[in-house]
Amino acid sequence: MRLLSILQARTVAFLEVDELFTRHHILGPEFTPKVAERYGFLKVPEKLEDFLDEQKGIQFAFGRWEGTVINQLALYAHGIAVETAASTDISEKILHDMLKWGANTLNINYHQDMIKRRAYVSGLLFSTEVSLNALHPKLRGVGERLSTSVANSLGHVFPYEVTGVFFGYDTTHTKPNAPIFTIERRADVPFSENKYFSTAPLPTDEHLRLLKDFEAALKE
Repeated sequence: MRLLSILQARTVAFLEVDELFTRHHILGPEFTPKVAERYGFLKVPEKLEDFLDEQKGIQFAFGRWEGTVINQLALYAHGIAVETAASTDISEKILHDMLKWGANTLNINYHQDMIKRRAYVSGLLFSTEVSLNALHPKLRGVGERLSTSVANSLGHVFPYEVTGVFFGYDTTHTKPNAPIFTIERRADVPFSENKYFSTAPLPTDEHLRLLKDFEAALKE
């Protein structure tokens, strides 16, 4: 397996954002321009409605920290998310840098034990010589049967094979608040190039290890 690119590395720290700001430190007028200046964000919240959408959160985009591009910073009622294309570890360092800087410079009410939980979203582009058909020999037969049936009706051969694997959980028993784990062929790329895209609710390094273990399992 060869890592080609990190497309998404998102770290979310769960804390009560309202507790960061006292009456004397208003999120919009004081915090926004100073954060934009320190991290060089090209996109910042400007209108009143930019501060009121609970689903989107308060969003900043296209900043920089020690040579790393910050794709997005989003503040929600119950958490703060930082996304880069570097690694979830870097994203987490940026998040902590922002909070510590805010505490030291803006006197926001932050202390480390306010963060109770963390979540991660990792998106990786990689290549491997192992086909997903190797998951089980009978899957190859299903693909061949599909190819034959479709060729008989359309008059053209479409060589079907396994193009994706998904790991999820029973959302009827658990509130859906974590992404599923996926491995899929890269869209609009010839199969011969063996490129895949994978998402996982894991730190980047752990995601990479899981993909390597998955590849090793297919080789057995």
